[in-house]
Amino acid sequence: MSRRWVVVLVLCALVALGCKATAGAVSGDGTEGPPPVPVAGFPSSMVALGDSITAGYGSCFAPTACPRNSWSTGDGTQVDSHYRRILKSNPAIGGHNRNLAVPGARVNALPGQAAAAVGAKTDYITVLVGANDACSGDMTSPSAFRASLDDALSTLKHGLPQARLLVVSLPNVFRVWELGHTNSFAVGVWKSGICPNLLANPTSTAPEDTARRQAFADRITAFSGSMQFVYLHVIWFGLWIGLGVEHYPYGLLTMIVSLEAIFLSTFVMISQNRADAKRQVIADQQWKTVQIEDHQNQQLLDLSKQILRLTKELRSYADTVQAEDKQNRELLDLSRQTLTLTKQVDSRLASSGRPEARRSPELLTVRLRYKDPQGTSSRLLETPVVDRAGGTASEDMRFASAVAEFALLLRDSDHRGQAGYEQVLELARGARGEDEQGYRGEFIGLVETARTLSAEGRDGSPRTD
Repeated sequence: MSRRWVVVLVLCALVALGCKATAGAVSGDGTEGPPPVPVAGFPSSMVALGDSITAGYGSCFAPTACPRNSWSTGDGTQVDSHYRRILKSNPAIGGHNRNLAVPGARVNALPGQAAAAVGAKTDYITVLVGANDACSGDMTSPSAFRASLDDALSTLKHGLPQARLLVVSLPNVFRVWELGHTNSFAVGVWKSGICPNLLANPTSTAPEDTARRQAFADRITAFSGSMQFVYLHVIWFGLWIGLGVEHYPYGLLTMIVSLEAIFLSTFVMISQNRADAKRQVIADQQWKTVQIEDHQNQQLLDLSKQILRLTKELRSYADTVQAEDKQNRELLDLSRQTLTLTKQVDSRLASSGRPEARRSPELLTVRLRYKDPQGTSSRLLETPVVDRAGGTASEDMRFASAVAEFALLLRDSDHRGQAGYEQVLELARGARGEDEQGYRGEFIGLVETARTLSAEGRDGSPRTD
């Protein structure tokens, strides 16, 4: 076998020895003898629950769990674990450090680990879980996270009511990205698929990558800002102080809480900045909407003013037309009265027996008001009607009179007076003349048809209503 393969096998053996579990270790000083007497105030056994961080994944130069380098139960010389610190004060814990953490575990695996811890009858339990819930593609919702965590804590409470419990806050993985996304070595390691929700494309500033990182920070903040988070810390601090994990002034507890506060404040500020950006976008959109509505309201106001102005003009025009129509009716009534008076005067002159008495050639005066369609005021038209020699009107004039009288009858006008179809036919027939085109004959036929259809045609007498 070549020397190269010998070296490879030796290295693999060393890695395997370094990564083996610590269960069954001997006492703290490595010597055999009677079991040490437990020291009051310190646990004599402990169990670690969690995921890759607690399992020491990859810390032995191989992509596998390495419990000896665990921050909780590790007994390796490269870590100052809880187990090694308790071992200095209570040698009875030697060899009673069990690591149940599983690389890649999520919070839904915690109840099962808690049940195994109850079976081990341990005195001290550490819990650190949640990184995989935030880092995996489908992030665990805060409600689901709380439900699984509450289930695990309930199992520990009922199964080991006297055990001491340490629940560690979620690690600030976002801070890891902030510090390492410009480091080429760290970026190369992250490309292997570590925490894709946060560390995928670590150097990218594309909107979708930025949004993915912001969602990661929001999910951490959502849980850290809940009352369950507060209850966990109250239980943690009470057990730490009440069970005497360390003495006043609690240096280790102070350091852990300080680091946790730094990490959580970073997440809170990130979420606040994102919330402020969202609110600004909403405010800008609302302002644009207000401006559009204001412009539309101004247009509606202008249109309403135009409609009001047009309505006033129409009413003014209608009033003018009504006034002029009233004046025309008054002139027409006056003309009729004048005609009636003229006939009476003629009748009296004829009955006086004085043929020498001559009447005035002016029979009446016709007055009409006329307004041009494009004009704004009307003008008075006044024309005297003079008696021609012979005292007989022309055929055209008499036929036009028949047409006008027929129109009054058709409209059932209030001004028709004593007009009747027989009188219309008499005037029209007497003024028919030559009628080369036959139009007047057609008119006479039309009057006869109307007379037949009217009440006058049925009873033979003119209407008197």
